[in-house]
Amino acid sequence: MVRVLISSDGRVLDPEIKQEDTCLKNGMLAESDETTPTHPWTFIPVSRGKEETKRQVIAKQEAESMPEKRKVPQLRATQEAAAREEEAEKARMERVWQERHEALVRQRLADREIIQQQERLLRQAREEVTERDRRHREELDRLYSKLDALQIGSSKLVGDDLIVNQMRRLNQLLDNWVNFNFKDRRAWVHATVANLIHAEIFKPYHFGLPDDPLGDFLSKIERNVRGNCSENELDVWRVATSVAIQASSNRRSELVIRSVVQGAERILRDFSSTQEVSRQGQLRGLLWKCATLKLALSRQKQRFFFCCSPLGVMFDPQSMILGGGDGQPASIVRWSLWPAIVKTVDQRGCVLEPELVWTMES
Repeated sequence: MVRVLISSDGRVLDPEIKQEDTCLKNGMLAESDETTPTHPWTFIPVSRGKEETKRQVIAKQEAESMPEKRKVPQLRATQEAAAREEEAEKARMERVWQERHEALVRQRLADREIIQQQERLLRQAREEVTERDRRHREELDRLYSKLDALQIGSSKLVGDDLIVNQMRRLNQLLDNWVNFNFKDRRAWVHATVANLIHAEIFKPYHFGLPDDPLGDFLSKIERNVRGNCSENELDVWRVATSVAIQASSNRRSELVIRSVVQGAERILRDFSSTQEVSRQGQLRGLLWKCATLKLALSRQKQRFFFCCSPLGVMFDPQSMILGGGDGQPASIVRWSLWPAIVKTVDQRGCVLEPELVWTMES
């Protein structure tokens, strides 16, 4: 039998704990004061089997508590593994989305390149069509002008009424072109183009031939032929010279027309409300008609010349008609809207069609 130390509250203590000291203390307390209550620790005899059972219970309790202690690091390791898996999954998803984004960007760039290439091809095709159309129109205008020149040049005489009607028709065509392509400043536009036509087509001795020096030289020869030959010989000389010049100056004639169109476009394009190609094509047709009239007049027996007044001259009712303006007919000329045509008769000039002018107050 062994003794087991039991506390007052029923707890079982280790019997190996200094039993002798405890008993001694209890005895001393009993001798010093009999009224003092007995010590709270008491010894209860228990059998060796019960002691072993108690130890087994304690061992079982300790064994049960050990898994709980082991679970803490295992739980921590599980949580860390889950966190690592979550981070890995997040990184994988980020890579997937990054790859998808890069694929979309590449596809967008490829689509943009395709669209730009299609736009370039479409623009190039339009430019080619426009250029072909321009060349086609130029060729048609050139052929029609040649045909008109041959038809008019083949006749021995062009009547004054026909010349006047043709001049008025050309002025009306210019007015229609201005009204169609420009919304304002029409008088100034009309005068600008009329001055270009006069300077490059009507004024030179022969269309397509510069006056300096060839035009002046041929003019002197004509005066000599007129003074020393018959009218028939003069007529033959004028027609033959005009045909020869036209045959050898086709390229020069085309350059003159192109120069007038480019000059007008450079000055007036900012004021126009229509497409450049259409506007230039219409003007080119008008210029060739003016050139045709000039060629026809160069093959007649009489000499014809054109007059275009500069800014600031006084209005002359004998050679001018009022086309509009800020002042009365007695005012000064601001713009020449269309040149006058004059025929030489007996060394004198006869106005067939007066000059159309725009006046302003002096």
